[in-house]
Amino acid sequence: MNLAHRSRIIPKMDRLVERGVFRDGLSSQDSEESFSYGIEPTTPGVSRQEFQRGRIIYNMGDSSEALFFLQSGCVQLSMPGDRRKRFILEYLRPPAIFGEGALDFGSQPTTARAVTNCQTLAIRTDALGSVLEKNPDLALKAVSLIIGHNRVHEEILEDVLFLDFAQRLHLLLLRLTADEPIPINQLDMAEHVGCTRETIFKNLIPFREKGAVQILGRRGGIKIDREKLAEIPFCGHKSHVRSVG
Repeated sequence: MNLAHRSRIIPKMDRLVERGVFRDGLSSQDSEESFSYGIEPTTPGVSRQEFQRGRIIYNMGDSSEALFFLQSGCVQLSMPGDRRKRFILEYLRPPAIFGEGALDFGSQPTTARAVTNCQTLAIRTDALGSVLEKNPDLALKAVSLIIGHNRVHEEILEDVLFLDFAQRLHLLLLRLTADEPIPINQLDMAEHVGCTRETIFKNLIPFREKGAVQILGRRGGIKIDREKLAEIPFCGHKSHVRSVG
């Protein structure tokens, strides 16, 4: 990692550690509450939509029928990669927005999948203009959240260019830290970091040995100890990777 990139990475890690949880530091208590965003579900063009764990909300390239405001749960955004693999961009928790292709009546730029049971407020594309016009605070919030998306995706691109797999995995764990277990598996982590499941297994060893990460089984996901993870130096272990996965 060159010095210029290191100067950007360290402050980013500090922010993740301070928040404890990616996306505005949700605790388990917060995650049980529904964010309203100041939107009334009875507003014309607005509906409350629920998605079960594992449900594909939309695929990349689908026509944009609605803009979604995440009220509870966790949503994964991904893009198709090579060799029929996915490249996972981001895990969203409230407050978050997705389906932003609706803003220009275009196609969806990513695939969205419900990682947990999710509740959303959806604004139909044809009603979006009138709803945002009547709710300027909501429009500003939407812009802020979309800028947040872009910032995260820029950081991920930087990480892919300048960091090795072990370092990218460390940042992912910081982003995923939550009080409750995260229902993702090692294949999901591999598709986010950009390597194989075997590489993830090997690079999780230092974190598991220090008690920072627990693997809860195939469908149980992972449990991350925020305090123990924060104590592990970012470059404190060498990557087990010898070749690109």
